[in-house]
Amino acid sequence: MSKTFNRIRWNFVVHVLEKLGFPRNWIDLIYKCISTVPYSVLINGRTTNVFNPSCGLRQGDPLSPILFSICNESFSASLSLAIIRKEIKGVSIARDSPPPTDLFFADDSFFFLHLDNKILSNFSTILKDYCDDSGQIINYHKSQIFFIPKTPIDIKNYSISLFLI
Repeated sequence: MSKTFNRIRWNFVVHVLEKLGFPRNWIDLIYKCISTVPYSVLINGRTTNVFNPSCGLRQGDPLSPILFSICNESFSASLSLAIIRKEIKGVSIARDSPPPTDLFFADDSFFFLHLDNKILSNFSTILKDYCDDSGQIINYHKSQIFFIPKTPIDIKNYSISLFLI
């Protein structure tokens, strides 16, 4: 994702906290913490007027990585639901183990998917829905797709074209 902490929509954070069952007074306190922080910018040695942002989490705030991880949980839950519905399929890494589909680290994400056009299309939809809801944007300059050696060329081409749109 691109500038992950700067783009998270506050209403998305609130929605995820509500879905996870956090108490209303706690959600209101979190919202106040993330939405009432004033900023000013240093330009050519001079500070600008103070302004209030309309989205994002402060980098360096100890609460931000936790809230970001909680928001990622909603994306992971969407992937889990898609697995249950057999809309996507993870990649088996060991016999008799559940195939993982995702790993999230602060602002890095890894996805492990069985490749066919339907699964890729479903994953793309889930990813785009998450981006639309959360305010996140895919950073294509820092993104990579890796294939196992036996992946058919048509699947590789479809995969790449799907995520570069």
